[in-house]
Amino acid sequence: MDERTGDETDRMRVRARDRFAAGEVVPEVAVGHGGRWGISAIFRLPGQVRHDVAGLARQVGAVAGPGHWIHDADSLHLTICTFEPHRPGVSPTDRRVRMFGAALRAAATGLPAVRLVLRGVGPHPRGVAVLAHPEDDTADTLRRRIDSSLRAGSGSDRPGPSVSRLARDWYVNLVHFAAPAIDVGAVLTWCDDQGEAELGSVVLPAAELVRWDAKGGTVRPVPLDRVELTGG
Repeated sequence: MDERTGDETDRMRVRARDRFAAGEVVPEVAVGHGGRWGISAIFRLPGQVRHDVAGLARQVGAVAGPGHWIHDADSLHLTICTFEPHRPGVSPTDRRVRMFGAALRAAATGLPAVRLVLRGVGPHPRGVAVLAHPEDDTADTLRRRIDSSLRAGSGSDRPGPSVSRLARDWYVNLVHFAAPAIDVGAVLTWCDDQGEAELGSVVLPAAELVRWDAKGGTVRPVPLDRVELTGG
């Protein structure tokens, strides 16, 4: 791991906490509002850990107050990248969906399963997240390869590039703020109490291409394609 990159990721997370503590909150309104929640590539959490993390989501959701999006075991995820602004009604046969799937498949070629350690929680202006710490460079390599694959396309209909994030910037959102009332002080206290929570290591053997659907008090990924990471 590049120590400078790790330091910058830590600074970014501290800045996010400070912004939230100062009262900067960006509530969700609806799927697709402002282009958010477009077609994305994600990892889902496996096995028992997703239920453990869902338990944390329920806890902080109760602390934050009513009306927020609380992620459950089926909606928890790590976002790899977002390919485009929201479009309604896309299906697995959509031409651009097929292009995004091809880019994801090309990027995953030869890569082994992603390994992350889930440790600590932190607030940010849009919600509260469990922090994920890559055990190697596989996750970041996948992101870089997706961008490279999209940039290699041609023509006015070329998709992307994907919305990239800072290297080593991986997390699982527990709650997205979606109501005007938020108990900022209580959320900060809960996050500080859980600041070094150890949730264990996870192995993520497949990436999914998904669209998003809002129902049941949260936003849910709807599968469009699935790519196995079988290298290594």
